[in-house]
Amino acid sequence: YVSRADMDNLLDEMDDESSDDSEDDSNDV
Repeated sequence: YVSRADMDNLLDEMDDESSDDSEDDSNDV
């Protein structure tokens, strides 16, 4: 099981590697 906070952290790390995943960021906003 992965908590919401962990999911946000994982997405943030992925975005740091590739800014192309900006669509994932829009879901967090």
